Amino acid sequence: MIALYFFLIFSSIIFQSDERVISYRNFEITYHKFPPQAIEAFSKAVEIWEEYIQTNSVIKINAYFEELEGAKGITIPNGIINFAKAPMVSTWYTSALADAISGHNLQPGFADMDIFINSKADWYYGSDRKNPPFKYEMVSVVMHEIGHGLGIISLADVKYEVGSFSLQTEEDLLVPISFPMPELDGMPIVFDRFIANQQKKYFVEANNPSVELKEFFTGDNLFFFGENTINSNSGLAPKLESNGEYRKGSSVAHFDENYFEPNDDDALMTPKIGRGEIIKKPGPVTLGVLKDIGWELKIKN
Repeated sequence: MIALYFFLIFSSIIFQSDERVISYRNFEITYHKFPPQAIEAFSKAVEIWEEYIQTNSVIKINAYFEELEGAKGITIPNGIINFAKAPMVSTWYTSALADAISGHNLQPGFADMDIFINSKADWYYGSDRKNPPFKYEMVSVVMHEIGHGLGIISLADVKYEVGSFSLQTEEDLLVPISFPMPELDGMPIVFDRFIANQQKKYFVEANNPSVELKEFFTGDNLFFFGENTINSNSGLAPKLESNGEYRKGSSVAHFDENYFEPNDDDALMTPKIGRGEIIKKPGPVTLGVLKDIGWELKIKN
């Protein structure tokens, strides 16, 4: 069955030293130093996402299998601003989303995202979704990382007790990237435009940078106010991770860790995954976020 599975979904394979390029229906992944079992897990995650997102462009990912410090995965998406058909001006979109909205590849020659998977984590590589209780399931983690690359990502930051958004430079990144880092110029990413506190004050309206923004990002009072997201969450804006100390790569860009139960489909985009935990598919609230930021999705039961 595994041999048949690989035959069916891999339409082309190119070998080049430690690289392997595999084309799927809507994705093209360049794997760097990935062992075969890790490619199998990554492929299953891609297959799941292809059942939900609609795009006429190929989503290109550079995937790296290497040791990371304190993280199971890291994703850095490419970005585009003020493109033709952009729903919001002066707003960054991940390039995968911008391509889907515009209907064509706006940055040919560059990847849409770089995904780094920790080679030293205690992984369960199987694509059968039968993760044992003492392992981390790679399929779920890769699904999570792809979710960030599709646009569930914030440009919030805190340095020296001051908060900011969209002021990062390449020196602020946790990993090197394969595409040019654009000048963000303080323009928010579309995901951030939907984030406010319970009093409906949106953080993108605050002075940037400011101490007030740091309070936003650490005050345990941030919610995602997208219409589709709220409708998919029983009329409630889901809470985002913003409690206490700001954690780079975790705060603001995820649902609150305690908002969804472990193994709930919407726990996909919380900041942590437990040993033995399995997320079978993107949940309805997660899909609501994607719709709010601009994705067209396939109808799923």
